[in-house]
Amino acid sequence: MTYLRKAVVELKKSGIKIEKISSIYKTAPVNFEDQPYFFNAVGKGRTDLSPLECLRLFKSIEKHLGRKSGKRFGPREIDIDLLLYGNLTMKTKPLTVPHPRMHLRKFVLVPLLEIESNFKQKFPKFPESQRVTRYKRDWLL
Repeated sequence: MTYLRKAVVELKKSGIKIEKISSIYKTAPVNFEDQPYFFNAVGKGRTDLSPLECLRLFKSIEKHLGRKSGKRFGPREIDIDLLLYGNLTMKTKPLTVPHPRMHLRKFVLVPLLEIESNFKQKFPKFPESQRVTRYKRDWLL
């Protein structure tokens, strides 16, 4: 949870206005299961940065917080993804918006729907096999 708190602090310091943030959810690993559980949260914010500038900022924050290169889907200190950017749709080599796999990830959909219930029509079905448990509410207070 410390990494999540630090990431929010860094996002705010970078000028992103955090409007909403979900509870933290404890999630079983996906794809590479022999690793510790993950803690996930989804936030909504406002920025003047472009999507690609957001991506660069997120990668910079991850590095600042100690993220190291490793196995894809493997353990990591922090992972900050851009899920949506208003109604924008884009596909470039470094970034696709909306996030191309978010509809497959219950650990994304559950916290997203907690803060943006109007997305329920877009995501009526959840991947049932993934274990997602609310871990902590109001964790930034």
